[in-house]
Parts: sequence; C-alpha cells; structure tokens
Amino acid sequence: MSGVVSNASPLIAFQAAQATRAARQPLRHGAGRAGVGAGESEALALALELRADRVLLDELAGRKLAQRLGLPVIGSVGVLLAAKRRHLIPSVREPLDALRKGGFRMDDELYEHALGKAGELS
Repeated sequence: MSGVVSNASPLIAFQAAQATRAARQPLRHGAGRAGVGAGESEALALALELRADRVLLDELAGRKLAQRLGLPVIGSVGVLLAAKRRHLIPSVREPLDALRKGGFRMDDELYEHALGKAGELS
C-alpha cells in the first residue's frame, strides 16, 4: 500500500484525502527508550502496518527510529520543497516563515538550506 503517514505535524492537512485511523498494534521497538513520543510512535507503527511510502516526521528521535526501522522519512520542509517542485505552491519562504512564527523549531541552517534548494536565496 502506498501513502504518507503523519504524526499530526503542522502539515497534517497534507494527508486530508486519506482516512485517519490508529495502528492496530503498538510499536514494539523501544520507542520510549529512543526518546520517541506517543504521536511519533503511533505514526511509525501505522507506517509499518500500512507499508507506507513515507512517514512524515520532524522530530529527530522519531526520524532516527524510522530510519532504523527501514521507513523512508520526509519532514515538513521536504513536503514544502516537493510542493514547490510540483508547482503546487509558488514559494517555500512564506510557509517556512509561518511555521517558524507558529513555534516550529527550525534552525537558520535548515531554513537557508531549504531556501537554497527552492532557488529562493536572496
């Protein structure tokens, strides 16, 4: 099955076309010991269950565990870059600024890297 599984990140609407449901089985890979919260753990369990194409995670601990589990990961910044490449949005700068203003933690290096990949560096 294909699809993207999210942990209710700021871009949860990206997945609006798909029904939301919980995983049938909890993650049994020491998520708590890996510093992964309940939302990320649920997203990872569901991604494994559905054999999702990607799991949408932004938290570093969740991303590392997903990679150990063999799950391809994309973050909110990656989704925005993909949307721009597909001409779904004209720019990544405004959504990135809105995420940062709303409390999304993104260091200046990632912000500049994203703008560079999008061809929006001034």
